[in-house]
Amino acid sequence: MTFQAYQRLYRINNAFNNIKNGDKVIEAAFENGYDSLSGFLHTFKKLLQ
Repeated sequence: MTFQAYQRLYRINNAFNNIKNGDKVIEAAFENGYDSLSGFLHTFKKLLQ
């Protein structure tokens, strides 16, 4: 696993945990370093398939 792949996985996992704990999706995305909601949703969907 590359360092970039590890970072992506770490960020999306943190965001997922935030959402599970009641945060709004947009808050979880921005708090975990995503610049846009569309980029976050693309990554989220890609990893959950």
